[in-house]
Amino acid sequence: SKERLIQVETLWSMLNPGKAAPRDKINEAWRNIIMGTEHTWCYMDPNKQPITNDILKVKFGFFDTARELIDSLLDESAEQIRMEGSKSLAVFNALSWERDGIVYLSPDQSRNFNTVTDEKGKQLASQKLSSGELAFVTGMIPAFGSVIYTLKEKKTKSSGTIATGYTLDNGIIKVVIDPQTGDISNIISSGYDYADNRSESLINSYRYLHGEDPPEKASPAKNVRILIKENGPVLATLQVISDAEGCRSLIREITLVAGRPYIEIRNIVDKIAVTEKEGLHFGFGFNIPYPVTRFDIPWGVVE
Repeated sequence: SKERLIQVETLWSMLNPGKAAPRDKINEAWRNIIMGTEHTWCYMDPNKQPITNDILKVKFGFFDTARELIDSLLDESAEQIRMEGSKSLAVFNALSWERDGIVYLSPDQSRNFNTVTDEKGKQLASQKLSSGELAFVTGMIPAFGSVIYTLKEKKTKSSGTIATGYTLDNGIIKVVIDPQTGDISNIISSGYDYADNRSESLINSYRYLHGEDPPEKASPAKNVRILIKENGPVLATLQVISDAEGCRSLIREITLVAGRPYIEIRNIVDKIAVTEKEGLHFGFGFNIPYPVTRFDIPWGVVE
């Protein structure tokens, strides 16, 4: 939420120069984000009811209110440029440096459209996804700037060659999925394998622990099925579906984007609610000399 709110504040300044921002609503959104992020939860003794569920409802309420306020602020920011039914769309860069990237249009936004052109009429790489979304790759968008794109009905080639069997390869990175475990067994770039095959936990491996059990008793995912969910000119996704102790279902999705030097990992856990102590872990056994790990936390980065 905090990143979206920062973007909305920037977008207001870009689209409404000289007009005062709705400071009270913005401050209230920040207050709800802070209260939601504050670390008073209820897991020391989840059996105590109804107080633990009451605390959860209050905490979730802060996040829900923040999201509603941010959505409202976004609508207000773009009110003067919005035109229902238009085939044109504006992509804004709220950062202080130029960048490109992938835009995902919802099924409703792209219902009658299949391709996208830029301001010069050049057709961009685009792909209809299994979700009904339309994904396309923008050109470079200037810092604190925007570019207008046009939606077209014309259909284009939708097949791709990034995904084959249990492998994703965009020419920059090659990712191999172990068909037995669903874990990532290889990440190869420039001839070097960044996955540690000697590790007890391969990359994006699932492990479940009961109570105080030692690590060697952790149970992995079972009954693994691997499907090619997306495979087009823009991106490809391998979907790993499996049974997993502690969950109703576990879905792991690994995506490579054409021409991009990174991997996207999305893990969907349908968790079974229990009150006993347990541990649910995803392992990442990398083979990186002198590694440095950084991860995002509210208003900061931990190294």
